Amino acid sequence: MFGRRRACAGLLAWAASPSAGGDPVEIAVQPLPPPPPGADRAGALAWRGGAILSCADRRFGGWSDLALAPGGGRVAMISDNGWTLDAGLALDADGAPRALPGARLGRLRGEDGQALSGADADAEGLAALPDGGFLVSFARDHRILHYPSGNALLSGLPRRLDEH
Repeated sequence: MFGRRRACAGLLAWAASPSAGGDPVEIAVQPLPPPPPGADRAGALAWRGGAILSCADRRFGGWSDLALAPGGGRVAMISDNGWTLDAGLALDADGAPRALPGARLGRLRGEDGQALSGADADAEGLAALPDGGFLVSFARDHRILHYPSGNALLSGLPRRLDEH
């Protein structure tokens, strides 16, 4: 397991290098109202804000997981259909999301460099690594791919992690 400092340093490297890959998209952010008093906590978790995201692009949706950069400056997302989203994350004074500036939709690529499709593209889990790369787990074709850090988020040639 990585120490807190190393993990934060890697995420800061990711946050400082926005994606150069993918297609620009406009995303509307509709804030959700806060829950009633007493329902704004779940154990140690406290409600900070929520939003409904919408986009006219047909590729948008089916998001399985997301990773936030420290301080909430960027967000990365993966979908059930092999799409990626990289965007800035603008927060209001209370820490609730209000905009996703500079959003770009891209495609997850397989070990051969080709865009993933069908069952191969069913991405489920996303973990940011200390070096700025990511691990992505997949549902139907069970595997974990390591995407190296680079200029375009999740666009480098991944390698499959060994099963052992």
